[in-house]
Formats: sequence, structure tokens, C-alpha cells
Amino acid sequence: MPLTMKHFHKITEKLKEADFFLDKMILCERCVDEMNYYFSAFASAARSVTFVMQYVGSSIEGFSDWYSAVRAKQGADKISKYLLEARNESQKTGAQPISYGEVVKLPSGEEKLIHFFSYVGSNPPADIPDIDVLSTCQHQMKNLVNITAEFFSQFESAIWNPAKERSEVLEHLNQVKPLVLGGTTPQPMWEQVTAFISSDRFQPPRPIETIRHLVAKHA
Repeated sequence: MPLTMKHFHKITEKLKEADFFLDKMILCERCVDEMNYYFSAFASAARSVTFVMQYVGSSIEGFSDWYSAVRAKQGADKISKYLLEARNESQKTGAQPISYGEVVKLPSGEEKLIHFFSYVGSNPPADIPDIDVLSTCQHQMKNLVNITAEFFSQFESAIWNPAKERSEVLEHLNQVKPLVLGGTTPQPMWEQVTAFISSDRFQPPRPIETIRHLVAKHA
């Protein structure tokens, strides 16, 4: 295991960020401007998941071959390809790919506005998905969750060290100690807490456990 082990939490946080902006998109169906703003943020965070994964995995034996297979699969996925290239075009030209919606009636009788992608630039980035915006983004979110879960499962021994996790928790506690109870935490109590965290009784969550809720959410 490399002494300078890169931290898997960086991947987890980007995955949570993408999920956060996807949830925001779901809540603003009546405002196409807001939908575009949140889509831009979602697409950027979603792209960062694999960027960070490459950073974390760069020194891991076997990662390069594994990720080459992942990238090939994503390249063959029309939705993944569209979102990647639309995100690049948006950053370069400011293009907003969500431009129209349709009102549909649900079986319950409720009316719902759903949005679709189009392209207003001179060079369409890829085949435009024939499903609505939210379904497209949910498809990609599921892809990213599955890729991350597979990465954690495949390379856990190289990216997770319980002793290092305990050490980082202790370091954080020492940084915030002056703020706990206004800096008046009794020393015996503090020593009990730090002794527990330093021991094998404290089991930091494994990488896959940090995204278990996203795996269930996007199953």
C-alpha cells in the first residue's frame, strides 16, 4: 500500500454533489432557466466523479486496465456520450441544452411538465436522448453509482486503511477541541473518546458503506 494513499472520500463527495444537483432539478420543473442552471452543475459534478476516480486510482496496480474497460462502456452509451459532450459545449459556449417541455397527464389524472433536450448550437455534440431530461440524468447517475461501487469493491485494499481513517478522525477532533463545549471539555472525557477512536473497537465505514444510500436510491 502506498505511503501517500489517496483518499477515496474525494470520489464519494463528488458523487454526493452530483446527486444533490439532480435532486434540485427534480424540484424546479416549472422553471426551465433553473433547470438549466442545475443541469450545468449536475453535469460538471458527474464528470468530476470519474476525473477524481482516475486521480485516486492512478497509483493502484490494475486500475488502468479496469478503467479502460469502464471508459469503453461509457463511450458506447449514447446517454453518457451526450451528457459528456453537452457539458463540454456548455462550458465552452454557454449553450443551454434544455429548451422545451411538454405537459403530460399521469394515470392519477395529475398533470406534469417534463423537459427534453435539444441543441441550439451549430454543432450538435451527440445524438440527443429520446427520453426526458430527468430520466437521462437519472440514467447517468445510476451509471456513476455502479461504477463507483465497483471501484470500491475492486480496489478497497488499496484505498482504505482503518488505521489511517482513525488517525484522520483524531486529527479532526484535535482541531475542533477548542470549540467543543467552549473549550471546557473535561480532560478525562476527552481521553476516553480519543482512546476509543484509537482502538480496534472503532470501525470506520468501508468505502462501499459511504455510498450505500446512493446505491439503494439509484438501484
